[in-house]
Amino acid sequence: MQRKKSTGNEARTAKSHGHKQLAKAISLAKRSSGERLTVEQLAEKASLSSRHLARLFSKELQMRPAQFLETQRVRTAMHRLEQTDDSVAKIAKDCGFGSRASLYRSFDRLVHVSPAEYRARNAKRRSAPSEGKPVEESESGTGCDPEEASYIVARDCTDVAV
Repeated sequence: MQRKKSTGNEARTAKSHGHKQLAKAISLAKRSSGERLTVEQLAEKASLSSRHLARLFSKELQMRPAQFLETQRVRTAMHRLEQTDDSVAKIAKDCGFGSRASLYRSFDRLVHVSPAEYRARNAKRRSAPSEGKPVEESESGTGCDPEEASYIVARDCTDVAV
């Protein structure tokens, strides 16, 4: 039996396939940010083992899949807090958090303010006069500006080019 000669493209093909799998998982996670999706369910939907999904996330995004899922839920909650008057409890449930307390913990960890404080500060920004007058900065400088808070939450993982 003759061995097939290596062309050098095998690694590139494998990497490309890994990127496609990761892109599929990211797309599924973004579309499912309102569900209580687990890492195991995400892996299954992306036709990957949980371990392989974790390796892809770690290698390409330097984070675990669970961190990515939490980030997507927080981003969805941030948008809802900015755009609706829904209660924090309703937003927590609709965004896939197990409870209001889970949403508060995630916000504290990723955005560094509570959901209620985030909403209050961003409501001020929306209603502030736009005649070139500066909007009040937060005393803590913790990024209640939606753009800055989104950066804190998203880091490099939201618009991954894979």
